Formats: sequence, C-alpha cells, structure tokens
Amino acid sequence: MQGKYNTNTVLELWYLRADHLLGEGSFGRVYKATRVVTGQIMAVKKSRASLALKTTLLNHERRVLQRLQGHPSITRVIAYGRLVHFEYLAMQLLGMNLSEVRGRRPLPAVNTLAVADQMISALEHIHANKLVHCDIKPGNIILHPTDSKRLYLVDYGLTRAIAHEVQPNLSTDAPLTSHVIGTLEYVSLNIHRHIRSAPRDDIESLGYTLLSLARGDLPWTYNTQHGTRKNQEVQVRIKKQQFSGADMAPDGLPCFGQMIDYARSLKFNQLPDYELLRLQIQETRALAGLLDPAKINWNIPAEVSSDSPSCPLTCVDTISLCPGQIVCCQIDVRTTLEGYSARAGDPLFWRDPSLSPEKWDTAVRPAVVLRVGIDERSKLQSIVVICIGQGVLSSTDMNVVPISSSPTEGSLTPSPAWPLSDSYCYIFPWLMRFVCYPGEVQPVPSPWTISKTDVDLLLQKFDNHTFADTLPLRDRFITFQYPFVKITAFGPDFSRGNGEGMPIEWGGYRAWYDEWQTVKERREKLDQGSSDYKRALPESYFASDFEQWGGYQMELSSSVTAGVDDNGDTGLPVLPVIAEVEMSRDVRFTM
Repeated sequence: MQGKYNTNTVLELWYLRADHLLGEGSFGRVYKATRVVTGQIMAVKKSRASLALKTTLLNHERRVLQRLQGHPSITRVIAYGRLVHFEYLAMQLLGMNLSEVRGRRPLPAVNTLAVADQMISALEHIHANKLVHCDIKPGNIILHPTDSKRLYLVDYGLTRAIAHEVQPNLSTDAPLTSHVIGTLEYVSLNIHRHIRSAPRDDIESLGYTLLSLARGDLPWTYNTQHGTRKNQEVQVRIKKQQFSGADMAPDGLPCFGQMIDYARSLKFNQLPDYELLRLQIQETRALAGLLDPAKINWNIPAEVSSDSPSCPLTCVDTISLCPGQIVCCQIDVRTTLEGYSARAGDPLFWRDPSLSPEKWDTAVRPAVVLRVGIDERSKLQSIVVICIGQGVLSSTDMNVVPISSSPTEGSLTPSPAWPLSDSYCYIFPWLMRFVCYPGEVQPVPSPWTISKTDVDLLLQKFDNHTFADTLPLRDRFITFQYPFVKITAFGPDFSRGNGEGMPIEWGGYRAWYDEWQTVKERREKLDQGSSDYKRALPESYFASDFEQWGGYQMELSSSVTAGVDDNGDTGLPVLPVIAEVEMSRDVRFTM
C-alpha cells in the first residue's frame, strides 16, 4: 500500500521488495529486502502501527540510530516510511547474532574478549550521546556479514535518554515502572528494583552477556523460561543478588566478573570508567596469550544441545506408570504456575506463599492411565488419563463408559474385581493430559488395572473432540499449557482416601476442567504486567492480514520518548522515505 508524502520535503521515495523473512519479535518482523530501482540489498523491519499513534516504535528507533551514526558498531540506517497500517525501517544488512552462533555452547575466550572490547566502545559512544541502550544481550550483538572481526549492537526500541540528563533534579530512588525493562536474563539488579535506567545498567547487562557467552548459560537461565512472569522476575532477582561477578567468572576470564561488580558499585548519575574496563579486558587477554585477533573464528563446532536449559530433575527416557493402571491424580498448582519442582532442591528457589496448599486445595480424583511418554518439544513426561466417577448413569451420557465387576459388553472390567457399584470412566471435555518433570513420578502401586483391550476401547471412543464439540465454547477451550500432576496410589480403603490419606473425589461430572480453568486464570493474572506502551489505538488495525499481526503497537510512554522523540527530527538529516514495500511471492506463501 502506497503512502502519501510531500515530495518537496524528502530526498526521494523508495520502493522496496521484501524477499526473505529473517526473523520476528513481539512487535515486528525483519526481512531481507531489495530496492526495486537499484537492486540495493538491505534489512527492513516491519511493524504494525496505526496512523492514530503519535509516537511509534520504529520511528523512535530511527531517531536513536540517526543520533548514533558514525560508530563502527552502530548499524547504518538507510530509510524510513510510515504507511496506513505499517511502518518500515531500512538498515544495513548484517549477519548472524551471537545467540544463533553459540546456541547453548560456550564461546572461545578470544571471541568473548573481542565482543567485550567492541561493545565497551559502542556503549561509550551511546552514553556520550546521552542515551541508554536498555537491552544488551547476545541476540542483539550481530556479526558483520563478511568481516568476522567486526560486531554490531542492534535493536534500539527500548533505548531512552539518560534520565538525569532529561530531569537534572530526578531522585535516584524514584521507581520508573512496576516492571522490568529489557530482557530478564540480562537486566541489572537496579532494573529489577525498578530504578530508572542509567549507563551503569548497560555495563552490568554487558557483563551478564559476556558471562553467558563464555559459560553457555547463567545460574538463573532456567528460571527465565519457566513459571509466571512474576515468579520469573523474583527467582532471577534473588539469584542475581546471591552471586557476585567474581563468583560467576570462568577461569581465565576475571574481567567479566570485575565488570559486573564494578557496574553494581556505580551511583545512579555516575558514568562508567571505560578506560578501566578496557584495561581489565586487555590484561585478561595478555595473561591468556590471546593478543592475536586473527585467532577469532565464529565457525564453532556444533554440539548436541537443547534449545532450552535442562530441566531441574535428571532426565529419564521412561516413566514409572503403564497404560491401564488406576491411580489418583491431583493438579499440582504450585509446579504448574512456578514451572519448578520442589524435588530439584534449589536452595535459592523462592516459593510463592500465595500458592500454598492451604490456599490452593485441588481435588484428588481417581483415573485410568491411557498413554505415557516423553513430549519431544518440552522434554517433559506426558500422561493421558480419563477420570473415574461414581453415580447413576443416564442412557444418553455420550461421554461415559461404565465400569463393571464382571465382563459386560460396552463396559470396562478392572482386575481384580472392582469393589464399587455405579462407577464409570468419563471425559470433560476430552481426555486429560498432564505433564511432570522426568523422574518426578515414582513407581505407584496399583491394585487395579484394566486390560489393553479396554484401554484401546477408551482411546477409540474418546481420543477425539466429538463430545467437546457438543459443549458451549466456554467449556471446551483453554489456551494454556497442560497442568503438572501429582500421582498417588489408592489407599487400602477407598473411604479413607488415597495412599497419603487425602480424601478422594468421586462426584462431579467435569473432572479436572474447572480447577484447570482456575489455574489458567491465576496464571494470566501473574503474567500480567505494565509496559512502556500506553493504551491500544486499534482504529486502523483492521487489514486483510490482521490475524498475522496480533501484537500491534500501542502508544509509547513518555519514559521512552523523553529526550529522544519530543524534539521531533530537529537536527537530524532527512532520510529517503519508503513509499511502498511489495511482499515477494516467497514471503507471502511462507507466512
């Protein structure tokens, strides 16, 4: 779609073609693109932005980049355009980012020292221009496409002016927001405390980034990928407080730990001593005999590695349950919400008191195990079960199969003989899938089992959405991960509960669904957080590809724009204007 511009106020209008999708994030995508007239190759960011917005993400980033042009680690900005539903920012095309390069493998010391040297220089330049980057991490450090010794620092969407430069009388203790600004794994302790961003925070984040590259991960990496947002923030903050930089520095690379400890010692309005940091890097390089930059090689041998940090319990390939077993299942609320098992024994793990069993008393329900296995994506153990209930059945109950003490057509027959009358297996709204950490479920004695034939009967009848499709939408739709489960055996006497003496719930007809829904709502509440974006302005967000751009922008807050966007483009050179971006056939059909 073509925008309308006054050609008297711009250098020229550019028409681009997006050839290949390079990546995407919360508010946009990045394409390899071509300028149609000249064939010039570039990278183009595309973000959905209503014309009702006064300040937009990519225009903010464009202004920051224009202020920073001229440094070898700052990518060259080429053109910008804002059309009816989208805005575009064209920049120099770069190579792979360091997160892609290393996976979860440690990088060689010579490489990480080169990263340290160039990023200190980049941050000194950014801070000299009275800005704070606010999102230093491996994924935002990118290789030059042909020169392996040259690195770039990218992604300035969160960049803001140094607070005390904009407001000289600002209190250092004044919290900016109630949320963490930046990427949780790498933000500074002061950002965890919600204190306004300062140059010291960029240096501390760089220290964490370098340690992550040198070690392969950080002590809190696992905690950033499991549990609710609230829980993640608390877990990571506690661990960062427990570890000094010196504690984490790998052998032979003390300068990375020194960088973190030095940054933590700085005052809010104090600029870092960049020469001191460079000297420490140079001393480490000299002691390690790594003065020759020709030794830098980014073709790092591949190793078998997981896309995410290993789970806290020892992984096993089998599970201590078998299809056909009759056991007791209870939703493990704490593990479901925190994403962490108490059995892992992490002494620094914070237990959310609001998730205590006294406040979250879920029912123990009898169930038949139908399927067990390992989920390949999450590496969690997966258990599919069907609930057992008791009561008088109706001939029209399509979600039910009776349990009989003797062989009866259409019924299940446990062995030994089932002692309860009027029992049945039922689904609501479908078969229930639980997960647990590998090794979490211990062998469970099971007095009663059903045959493989009966297991197959239940799977054939219920491993589909036939019954669920008869229910109102509110009773068959939960956009949430599967809950963790606590599995126990039956006690010697049904009336006295399970093997731990907890009462068994035989009644009801909705199985675990309502509890699952309540946990899901709690999860959403704990995942809520404010951001640097004000209320949504959706008036112009309805184009043909709306569904592909659900994460559309909102108005940027003053905490981001102050000192950057409030003066408009005063003093900035005029860029070519992107008037139209055509999506190539390859891009259109690979979305």
